[in-house]
Amino acid sequence: MNPQPTAPRTPKSAAINGIIKETQNRPDLETLKRLYEKLHADPELPGREERTAHVVKTHLEALGFRVRARIGGHGVVGVLDNQRGPRGRTVLLKAELDALPIQEKTNLSYASTKRIKDPVDKKKKPVMHASGHDMHITMVLAAAALLQKAKKKWRGCLIVLFQPDSQGRGAKSMMESGLYDKFQFPNPNIVLCQHINNKSAGKLQLLRGNDLGERLSFLITIPGKGGHSTTPEGCINPILIASSLVPELQTMIQTLYNPNSPALVTCVRINAGHATNEIPDKAELTVEVRAFSGDMMKLLVEAIDLVVGKEFENAGVLKKKKTIQRLDQFVSPLINDPDALHKIGVQFEDYFGREQIQPMNLEMAMGKLGDDLAVLAREGIPHAYWTLRSTSPGIWDTYERDGRLHELPDTHTAEFAPAEEPTLSVGMEALAVAALTYLKTEGEF
Repeated sequence: MNPQPTAPRTPKSAAINGIIKETQNRPDLETLKRLYEKLHADPELPGREERTAHVVKTHLEALGFRVRARIGGHGVVGVLDNQRGPRGRTVLLKAELDALPIQEKTNLSYASTKRIKDPVDKKKKPVMHASGHDMHITMVLAAAALLQKAKKKWRGCLIVLFQPDSQGRGAKSMMESGLYDKFQFPNPNIVLCQHINNKSAGKLQLLRGNDLGERLSFLITIPGKGGHSTTPEGCINPILIASSLVPELQTMIQTLYNPNSPALVTCVRINAGHATNEIPDKAELTVEVRAFSGDMMKLLVEAIDLVVGKEFENAGVLKKKKTIQRLDQFVSPLINDPDALHKIGVQFEDYFGREQIQPMNLEMAMGKLGDDLAVLAREGIPHAYWTLRSTSPGIWDTYERDGRLHELPDTHTAEFAPAEEPTLSVGMEALAVAALTYLKTEGEF
């Protein structure tokens, strides 16, 4: 994508635009595409990202970054200290390493055919980069390469962080491993993250200063009385209780609806039984909850407890203390720093053109976003998160013309396939613009 020709409003904008548009600073796009396709074809489950981490580490070392690996699992961090004078600001760019247990159905020439043993249940599962983390990795490495080539034009310190187990405790594990203390990485002045979505490629979407939501998961253990499938009269079937719970949980949000604090309750998994002629003695139901405020989250947690208690009472089973277990809270509220997003947004508009920058509504933020970026930012450190559209414009136009946009493959689905271009170029440029907004550029040193 070629940025719209606009006159930079400030010397800072002119400096940023000049650095990124300078041909000699831009990494080879074909090499980056091959890297992306390699990552896409070889995904790894959360906590098992050894090969992916090695690829990232090798790439950063070739760029001249100081690199540390195996932080909080397979986490990788690269540092390019380019101070050369009075200490300037430090910027951290984040990407994720892990993929999802999904069977890919994109028909891409580089589609994943991997099957990996899950360390939890020991079963072999298909694996796919359905979240777009392979694109996130490539975009951050591309921005790192661009800024390394242009290091005579800026001052400061660039940190690129690649987080393992983003579906679990990855960010917390990195912090608990001593990310900024034991490994002596500089404390960042700003922490930045960019995520792709399934909208028509090339535009950026900002949620200015709003909370991107807290996300909790709960495991509900439903007791029953097992037996042979031919004698159901002597059993209590926990699958029937689970089947009754699902609509109650997913519709309870209607009674708690608050347009100023939207929320979402989704039943995502049911596990029960082993044999085809057996009524199991228990079932497990996993529920995901998203909310934009602590008060709404508290109401939802209390409501889940009441609904479960009511259904158990109706079924004649006992609700125990550990019936509802809160799984790890891996996504805490992420509140974009309004000043940071304003500064970055101004530079985005100057570089890409105002028409390429769009606001993100709360419904989209709640339904699609959730990130533990805030965990990596110590108290008082601002952070900013935005999204990048990634679906091929031609594919988008076809779905839109046919009135089928609701069927367009989204992230976390087997058919999700971001367009390599313009996604990769725009993503690289956006990360570089955001980083240079905080790093010193010509005229500031």
